[in-house]
Amino acid sequence: MGYSLKNDNGEECCMDGMVGIDGDGKLVIVSVPGGAAIQQMRELMLALSCVGAFNLDGGASCAMYYDGQYIATPGRQLTTTLQISVNG
Repeated sequence: MGYSLKNDNGEECCMDGMVGIDGDGKLVIVSVPGGAAIQQMRELMLALSCVGAFNLDGGASCAMYYDGQYIATPGRQLTTTLQISVNG
């Protein structure tokens, strides 16, 4: 499922991220290259059936690393990270 999110002027802005949980208790992690307004992120998380979510710092602070490679590369050195491990 792909989304194209732009600011109110139709321009791409900085990258943003959110973490949420859907109605089935599954973790949903979203990184939006080009960024989005908080209302757009809210609508995106609702479209992904999230019942709760929180916004992460965006811009150069946003990165996503999975299975040994960057999906989204940070623009600066990160001092705080959210790390998720799966057992089983």
